[in-house]
Amino acid sequence: MHFTLAGKKPSRRTIDCCSLIHNTCKQDISFHNQKLTYSIHDKIFAEHTFSPPITIEKQTSMPWTFIFPVGSFNINEEFSNGILKIEGEIQ
Repeated sequence: MHFTLAGKKPSRRTIDCCSLIHNTCKQDISFHNQKLTYSIHDKIFAEHTFSPPITIEKQTSMPWTFIFPVGSFNINEEFSNGILKIEGEIQ
């Protein structure tokens, strides 16, 4: 599984990471209390735990926007060219 990512420049309230989630697995996946990080040049810029009400069927892609709330990111950092990562196992 991997992400194609387009981010919105951070405001004082949120960072909106618009992504296309590609499930290349042979089974359906869902997110439940999954910690996601947004890293820039191997430095974590934002992190938050998400539980979106979605199931991504095997061998499909789905658009989703992960919204990092205020307090979960450093607004003083450069925002472009980051990578969205899932920490731990996906269910």
